[in-house]
Amino acid sequence: MLTINLCPHINYQWEKLNRYIPIGLLSLAAVAENDGHQVEIKDINYTFKYYRALDDIAKVADYLVDNKPDLLGFSTICNCYPTILRLAGLCKKKLPGLFIVLGGPQASVTALQTMRHFDAIDGILTGEGEIAFPSLLETLGNGKNWDSVYNLVWRSTSGIVENKKAPLIKNLDELPMPAYHLNPFSITENKRIPIESGRGCPYHCVYCSTSRYWGGRFRMKSVKRLLSEIRHLTDKYKIKRVEFVQDNMTSSPKFFRQFCHSLKESGLGIEWGCSARIDVVNTQLAGEMADSGCIEIFYGIESGSEKVQGSIQKQMDYSVVLPNAESTGKHGIRFTASFITGFPEENLSDLKQTLQLIFRLRYASGKRNFTHLHLLSPLPGTPIQKRYKELLYFDGQPSDIALSLPNGEEKALIAQYPDIFSAFYTIPVPALSKIFLQKVYLVINFSSEFPYTMFVLWKQEKDRLIELILEELDNLPIADINFYAEGYLETLKHIYDFLKISLLPKIDERELLADMMFYELCTKLVDKEGRLIESFSFDIEQILADIDREMVTFPIKCQPHPTAYLFVYENQKVQTIKLAEGLAQLLA
Repeated sequence: MLTINLCPHINYQWEKLNRYIPIGLLSLAAVAENDGHQVEIKDINYTFKYYRALDDIAKVADYLVDNKPDLLGFSTICNCYPTILRLAGLCKKKLPGLFIVLGGPQASVTALQTMRHFDAIDGILTGEGEIAFPSLLETLGNGKNWDSVYNLVWRSTSGIVENKKAPLIKNLDELPMPAYHLNPFSITENKRIPIESGRGCPYHCVYCSTSRYWGGRFRMKSVKRLLSEIRHLTDKYKIKRVEFVQDNMTSSPKFFRQFCHSLKESGLGIEWGCSARIDVVNTQLAGEMADSGCIEIFYGIESGSEKVQGSIQKQMDYSVVLPNAESTGKHGIRFTASFITGFPEENLSDLKQTLQLIFRLRYASGKRNFTHLHLLSPLPGTPIQKRYKELLYFDGQPSDIALSLPNGEEKALIAQYPDIFSAFYTIPVPALSKIFLQKVYLVINFSSEFPYTMFVLWKQEKDRLIELILEELDNLPIADINFYAEGYLETLKHIYDFLKISLLPKIDERELLADMMFYELCTKLVDKEGRLIESFSFDIEQILADIDREMVTFPIKCQPHPTAYLFVYENQKVQTIKLAEGLAQLLA
């Protein structure tokens, strides 16, 4: 029996480390447990909680090997790879006999280069692991020939060896139930259960690594297996909300409709979410999804420009995007629409089309949906990274997709090994400067933190709002903004100041909008302050309620009504209390 520690990838979220249930590692843990090994999930995100805890990286390494395991396995994605490699080196020094193995998308695609340059790594299991991992453990325990381990890239006396690939698992129903019981924090605390519904994607977008990681194949668990997992897990953990983990669950619409029908008929009564292609989820399918309990969908759309869509091989039917978004909302399903800017072929006209689509989707069907704009990251091994490899440059400001803030040692690694860490690099966009795109990224994403204000602005100004934002970007100073990994509230205040000082003076009813935006800012600041008392020229709560009830016309016309509010953060929620006249000054 081996003692095995498995470490999920580090999940940065501004200044915090965001815990998650590592469904892939729990699947490998189940395979290892079934073979009699002792497995522990060593979760850096859950244990250390804050990004700055990684400054004391030796302490993190101590935690990873405190039980003196035989094997330490790391799950890897692009953003945390420099940190993972540093941790591996420290763990090896603390426990020289430790076998360190990497897996996951990042290590798989850079396996040869990683093994060549980082001696602390004993092996990398590329691609799907449930067949290869037991073979690795058997070889480690019994001293057999490493040549027999599928998918393994390892170091022999004569050089780096890349073993034969295992065939992909044809029937995903053969996989064991993931070892949820090993997750270090309570599944019930998570409030939703992740279930892997399938693997792979049949599309071949040039910026994406998913299809290639899964060998270009798309596989689903059977409807029977999925219903069995749902029933078992919801009964065990008393949670009625499921998140299906798969990049594109609707790749086979026929199968997906069968699943929705069977889930509805099962009477399980769960709420669920998934990732899907928006050009597949038409009115009929959205209705079937809603009837079976779907409440949220993630749509990857990437660009509002058909020219860019063609260049990145997205193969999306652009004509149905807005109608399908409307029908999604009308069936009561929330959605997140994700976009990317910074493609090499992109120009200002393409960017404007993307921003127009972002705002139209953000307020489709009269609702305030989620949208997010990312900056392109040239992920290693993707066609776009290979095509522009010679033009990549590293300036210490990576895309949010490579979401982290590398320290000096990690920046040196990134600069030294561009093929391994290409996700931290930038592809030049001849028509658009990087600083311009960074400003667009900040304003578009952080403006969504003022949902009512931006909704009113969009209803009043439509496409003129985009023109105004772009015209005023020179007035947004970002030299002192700490991108991505820390300073969320500080960055939010920067964007608030930009909107208030540079944008609102060009808008009708700016006094009301300034009050509304300040009210929304207070609901974010109170998370840090605990309690705030502020005075306003208008009764903002009443106005927001009227907007929700669709009882306003645009542009909004309201008479001033001086009002004070107490903002309180309790039980992870913000509450607002309207104060009687004179009470605000007394409480303050």
